[in-house]
Amino acid sequence: MKSPEMGGSSPEKESAGIIKEKLANLEQYMPGQEETIYEFARFLSTRANDTLVPQGFDLMAALALYDLQNGKDGYTDKPIQSKLVGYPPQIYTLLQMYVPQMKEVIFGKEK
Repeated sequence: MKSPEMGGSSPEKESAGIIKEKLANLEQYMPGQEETIYEFARFLSTRANDTLVPQGFDLMAALALYDLQNGKDGYTDKPIQSKLVGYPPQIYTLLQMYVPQMKEVIFGKEK
């Protein structure tokens, strides 16, 4: 692998790509879940960035759930176009319960 100075990719950027890929394809890493869980993971994959760490994942997921529940992106103030908008509050609580499991799949077990 080339170093970033030589035109290669940095480990951080590679890990962000892996994080986005795992979220976008969570079915492969957490089979047998409800489609809503996978839809939420795909939504998160659009928000993940190259500096994401496990604690940041928790915050990103919490903010995403808040935005979905309100139907509006808190950063851009624009409406969110997603199947996940408009569910009863209990669904967002249920999705929040899956965040630790998703984080473990994405980052591995924390020590």
